[in-house]
Amino acid sequence: MLSKDTIDQIREERNSLERALQKARKELDRAPDELLQYRSSKKGGFFYYSMPRGTRKKTYLGKKKLNKAIAIAQRDYDILFTKIGNAYLEQLNSLLSFIEKNNIDDAYDGLIAARKTLVCPLLKTAAIKKQEFETAEYQGKSISGETVAFKTDRNEVVRSKSEVLIANKLNFRGIPYKYERPVEICGFIVHPDFSVWNASKNKVVYWEHFGMMDDPQYCKNAIQRINQYESAGYKLGSDIIYTFESSQNRLTPAIIEHMIDAYCV
Repeated sequence: MLSKDTIDQIREERNSLERALQKARKELDRAPDELLQYRSSKKGGFFYYSMPRGTRKKTYLGKKKLNKAIAIAQRDYDILFTKIGNAYLEQLNSLLSFIEKNNIDDAYDGLIAARKTLVCPLLKTAAIKKQEFETAEYQGKSISGETVAFKTDRNEVVRSKSEVLIANKLNFRGIPYKYERPVEICGFIVHPDFSVWNASKNKVVYWEHFGMMDDPQYCKNAIQRINQYESAGYKLGSDIIYTFESSQNRLTPAIIEHMIDAYCV
């Protein structure tokens, strides 16, 4: 049920925690053994004192000895961090181990075809969501006779050479997409240039290409469209991506490949 992207994020959090715990252990090996006490000053700061364990003898840690107070405070933090971190790490490892051995989608995807026809899955699997995206019918925007039309490798009619490049790159990579599929945003119907199925996130990512940024009115409309997406809660890089070009700065195949690798797979 969890997407590959989510599982990768859990693994990265686990790895980051392991590195932090390793650093804490090294710091604790050379940390001072004294206790730290402090009291507030009338000027709003603090006075710090060190105290050997098992005694009540305090040593004032002034500015010249403040590093000692820092080291003791850091040690106490590292001890608490290590205690909580080890417990958290154990839970993350257990979760990842469970996920790797158990995929809830297998309850339906693992059925033979004869049984699948009889069963209604309680949760849509990644395969079902992808199939629904690929097979859903929709009415895109019409392209008027006044607009120069271009055709993709899938024989789709699009509005620019750059859109041909984007469509063909997605198609070549085997990434499902829809051209100008309607989407309702804040009560309005808009037609993102591309709706792309991101397999690692198990969701649709929208791709808007703004190709006439030297035109002031076009640029103004582009900003309004971007603000619409922002107001509707679409997150840049997660839910939607943008590419831009002007007559002096063209969209290149390398940029398209980068956008696909970063946000569409």
